[in-house]
Amino acid sequence: MLGVKRRGSGEIPGLGIIQWETFTVIVDLVLRLVWIDAGDHARETLLAELVRDLSLAPDARFTIDWKGNYGALVLMAWMIADWPVRLRRALELLAAPRVDDLLGQVHDLSEASRMRARTRMRDVLNYQSRTMDWRLWLHGLVEGGTDFRRRARAENVWPRKDRLIALALLSEGRAIEEAAFAVRVSTNMIKRWLEVGMAYGVEAVLEKPLRICDLTPVQIDEIAAWLTATERTSGGPLKWSREHTRSEIMARFGLRITTNAAYQLLLNNKPRHKGS
Repeated sequence: MLGVKRRGSGEIPGLGIIQWETFTVIVDLVLRLVWIDAGDHARETLLAELVRDLSLAPDARFTIDWKGNYGALVLMAWMIADWPVRLRRALELLAAPRVDDLLGQVHDLSEASRMRARTRMRDVLNYQSRTMDWRLWLHGLVEGGTDFRRRARAENVWPRKDRLIALALLSEGRAIEEAAFAVRVSTNMIKRWLEVGMAYGVEAVLEKPLRICDLTPVQIDEIAAWLTATERTSGGPLKWSREHTRSEIMARFGLRITTNAAYQLLLNNKPRHKGS
């Protein structure tokens, strides 16, 4: 890639002969795809696939600074190794906007550059966003007998009641903005509830994430043992993603903790250096 950058164009495996400017547009699009508006759980699933496909250590999801230059390089290496199949996989998994919509978010992009980038991604231009998958999830729950209205009426704890009301409105066909207004939260909060629900179930939406003081000594010891046994290949504990760690703790231990709890656990249980 460095040679292509110096010469202004050249061959990149998976993409063929390409101008450096066009390649940087594709990189910008891929980074936006992964890091802007993508759900945490979906992103975690994508990174887990990447780690598996590249035969990296399982904890590379947490030891690599994915938002840094090296992380971007690893992401692009995975992406172009099976281009454009993996680009389509990422678009679908992250329920991303259409390619043309993503290109529209790239700043200072000339029409010529946009057309060259579109040509490189022509096989995925027919991709359509699946951002409404949450409606299918809610429809399945209602079809299975879940009555969000009845549960909300019977609920005495207001945070839980509000979330059930929001789910009821959404399941009845109301927009996210309407549900957010009804229970006085942001649209991003509603989206977060839906993401958590689709990943972990309705009860995970209703229950508050656990704080450090809510964890038992045994639970803390088990998490600490895992954290300290993890090798560090780049960055330090402060570079680790709190959201990555939250997702892994949920998957490994069945505990949904707050981001602050994840931060405290990372600070208190520094991973060992590689080779130590």
